[in-house]
Amino acid sequence: MTRTKISIFILAALVTFSASSAIFLKRRCNELIGILEDAKSYAEADELDEILERSEQFSAEFDKFTDLAHFIIRNDKLTDIATKSERIAPLALSACDELTADISELIDMISQLRDSELPSFSRIF
Repeated sequence: MTRTKISIFILAALVTFSASSAIFLKRRCNELIGILEDAKSYAEADELDEILERSEQFSAEFDKFTDLAHFIIRNDKLTDIATKSERIAPLALSACDELTADISELIDMISQLRDSELPSFSRIF
């Protein structure tokens, strides 16, 4: 009977950890995407100050995200996003045409990260 209780406890702990990490990932990725969508709309309107503010906000929020996400997500995915995000401010300052494309690519990378890490029935079977 003791083994059964221990097994149930371990399974419950795994399910709880999995569910909480999925909720964390989805919520935080959606927040990061929201920041980037704001930056993209400001980039299309050529509002440099707002773009730089959103870039700093994204960097701060992404740093907080990576502190906890390293336990769940492979480091190379986070490094790719961090590397790409560091280009936002310089591109905005140089008024480069690639700014909106890079922001869109970042949005896609984070969406792909969120979708690839969330559990789904099709990945099990």
